[in-house]
Amino acid sequence: MPMERVEYDLNALRACCLRELEMRKRVYPKWVAKGTYSQKKADAELDSMSLVCDYFTDAIFRAVTGQDQRGAAPDAIEAWLKDRKAKIVELVKEGRL
Repeated sequence: MPMERVEYDLNALRACCLRELEMRKRVYPKWVAKGTYSQKKADAELDSMSLVCDYFTDAIFRAVTGQDQRGAAPDAIEAWLKDRKAKIVELVKEGRL
């Protein structure tokens, strides 16, 4: 069965991601102070969301312009994306994500 095609406003999705990151920056210190989250977990979650926002922002920019935000060539873009993916995988393996 074919998947249903759904169109998204990429700018709205990016804005949502950035709002989530900012909300976490406001809330996590309170959660750490109350003992709901450890500082290690809060830091890992912020790092992860920051990586997601960076990756998403660059992917949108790349889709629109054909290059990354630094104006790098496609090979450099692929290397940067591979590094971002590796960091996310590392966080997952460590149980921090």
